[in-house]
Amino acid sequence: MARARSQATLERLQEAALDVLARQGFAEARVGEIARRAGVAHGTVYGYADGKEALLLLALSGGALPALDRLPLPRPSAGALRRAGEARATALHACPPLDAALARSEVVDGIGELVGILADHYDTARRGAGELALLERSAEAFPSLARALADARRDLRARMQGYLESRVPLGWIEPLPDPAIAARSVLSAIGACARRNHDDPDETFRPEALARETVVSWAARGLLVPQTTEGPSGDGPVH
Repeated sequence: MARARSQATLERLQEAALDVLARQGFAEARVGEIARRAGVAHGTVYGYADGKEALLLLALSGGALPALDRLPLPRPSAGALRRAGEARATALHACPPLDAALARSEVVDGIGELVGILADHYDTARRGAGELALLERSAEAFPSLARALADARRDLRARMQGYLESRVPLGWIEPLPDPAIAARSVLSAIGACARRNHDDPDETFRPEALARETVVSWAARGLLVPQTTEGPSGDGPVH
């Protein structure tokens, strides 16, 4: 008689698959290690997922779990993995404050606008550190995931570049020798700091709120025109 499947075990397998595949890469990871990390017997895994590819798809689901009566998950097609990778890459490079800013033609608080964009990017990179690592390591074995990740990063950088270019003539952002390089650099730096704070035991990056505030403030100050009490073109003292 087959052992009953449980939601709790499925959740542990999803977390373990994400952790092991992100750290070791698809080629090096072993189902046995995922089972050990989840606290289940090796054979139990196959009652939930038909091999490593199915576990990868489970890890790429963004926390969503399939219904227990749909288990075990079959080995996914290349198309299914590609679609899952594209969905997660897009979600992990979303930035609603940036999109809202791009739709805005008039700006009252350019400082708050930029800080909101950078803080949102920090938070997304921090929350998605494990999934970003999963996509990066899985890209070594699945070129479609490499393309999905590259496309999502390219799109975010292009949107950030457009934002910076739009705020220079409004007097909020300093003129930049190359807005594309500036966009890529600030996004990469913030993302790297957020992800380092996810994995690195270095206590100088704690507490989290202070790390976030420091990184966002530092990045914003490097882009903003020194502001006055009357806005970007006023005559008051610089803050």
